[in-house]
Amino acid sequence: MKTWKFEYEGATIEIINSATGEKLIVDGQLQDEQIGYAARSRLYGHLRLPNGERRSLKVSIGAEFLILHCIVFLDDKEIFRS
Repeated sequence: MKTWKFEYEGATIEIINSATGEKLIVDGQLQDEQIGYAARSRLYGHLRLPNGERRSLKVSIGAEFLILHCIVFLDDKEIFRS
């Protein structure tokens, strides 16, 4: 199991990759889940900014040479890369 967790604009974003699937959790709430094993995965959610604005989140998870990578985009702008 691999977990990535970081803070962005006051929100906590957590991505969990396990043998049973992937999850996107924002501020403790599950926003998307993929069930089962896949070499690549895409998760979608949203982030509510302090000013009340709602922004789109997209997470890409993939393996390269047996190393898991995770990239998070906010409105198509990269905000996190492992």
